[in-house]
Amino acid sequence: MTRDFARLDSFVIYLCMAGGVRLTDDLGHVRTIRRGQTVLLPATTRQVTLTPDSDGAKLLETFIA
Repeated sequence: MTRDFARLDSFVIYLCMAGGVRLTDDLGHVRTIRRGQTVLLPATTRQVTLTPDSDGAKLLETFIA
């Protein structure tokens, strides 16, 4: 799944609730987070692709304005 943040001027936080997810941003940076881990994406991130490592992956997405 690809999320488009081009119109959003905020930090984005992802918290992995179950499984694991690989995040790839528009600059090609790759981060993998697993259950209990978080990642803060800077407000300059325009797009992120989320690729689950397993079928049971769950993420919480929130914004900081």
